Amino acid sequence: MGYYDFKQAAMVKSVDTLLLGSSARASRFESEWRHNIF
Repeated sequence: MGYYDFKQAAMVKSVDTLLLGSSARASRFESEWRHNIF
């Protein structure tokens, strides 16, 4: 595996982590928000 492939894989992994983290945070925020309203 070349350096470019490694760099691309690391970038994809970090983007996946960011997306997973933001979606988990959004769902948690939404559930807390609904709990506070109802």
